[in-house]
Parts: sequence; structure tokens; C-alpha cells
Amino acid sequence: MSYNNFYDPGNYSNNHNKPNYYDSGNRGGGGSDEIVSIGTWVLILILTGIPIVNIISVLVMAFGVDNENIRNYGKAALILIGIGLVLALLLGACSAF
Repeated sequence: MSYNNFYDPGNYSNNHNKPNYYDSGNRGGGGSDEIVSIGTWVLILILTGIPIVNIISVLVMAFGVDNENIRNYGKAALILIGIGLVLALLLGACSAF
């Protein structure tokens, strides 16, 4: 093999064993990887801005949606809500003394 053939981007003989992570068939998990529309993201942001409704909607997003992107957003939002609650309790307890 010559130098030009080895570095030729059209020569895929060296890459045939590498997994294609961009193909949804190669990943596990079974969730949908469909693209989420802008309208759906706007609705999600509106729902997460309403008190009490945000906790319910985040729980539904984290555990009841097939789309992996929305599910990950729900889990991340739950983590941030949990951190916020812990900080609020700590700061509230410190200001009570």
C-alpha cells in the first residue's frame, strides 16, 4: 500500500471494523431518537416554568417518554430540582438561627 492510498479519505479498508455510533441501530436502550421539534421544546420550557406543574411534567419526561433526548432532559431537570431543594433547605435552616 502506498502513502497516498493509506491516507486517502476514499479508502475505507482501514475503517471497516470501527462501529458507526451515528447509526441508531448500533446503540442499545430501545428509546426513540427522533428529532424533537422547536415547538415541543417551547412547550417543555413553558411547562417547566409553571410551579407544581413543572415537577409533574419533569417526572413524566424523565420516566414516561420514549424519546431519549427528552428523557435525559427530564433526568437532568430532576437532578437540578433536587440540588435546589437541598440548598434551599440548608440555607433556610441556617437563617433560622
